[in-house]
Amino acid sequence: MLGAIGCAPSSEQSPAPVAAVGVDSATVAAEVIEVLQASVDAWNRNDLAGFLGSYTDDPTLAFVGATGVRRGKSEVEESYRASYFSGEGEADDLAFDQFEVRPLGPGYALAHGRWTLFEPGFETQPVSGQGRFTLVLRLEGGQWRIMHDHSS
Repeated sequence: MLGAIGCAPSSEQSPAPVAAVGVDSATVAAEVIEVLQASVDAWNRNDLAGFLGSYTDDPTLAFVGATGVRRGKSEVEESYRASYFSGEGEADDLAFDQFEVRPLGPGYALAHGRWTLFEPGFETQPVSGQGRFTLVLRLEGGQWRIMHDHSS
């Protein structure tokens, strides 16, 4: 268990990570968590562009959610804007927990966990949404970027 981003660590146990040959699992996990923490921080500042900075610009980017598959960063942005950043008040606060990262090989990683949205005011307000995510990330120019996001 690698703890949480934006809220208290979970007590749920995770299986031991499977290390890819020639990849430092702890370093990969720390780097991916850093990228996702910056993404959560941007979301909580109502900075959609900053939040989307964790996604690849590659047109093969896929976001799989309740409404189907979105391809490319502009479609992902459109989906987030319509659902959470519509301009009708402040977006709900975001937190990740029950989080695990494991390398898939040199330059690729898998991350999964739980996302939680809180009404503005963070953690002192009721939960407005919660679900699970699985991300496939790729190292691009020294930065981890999400290339596949399946959130439910």
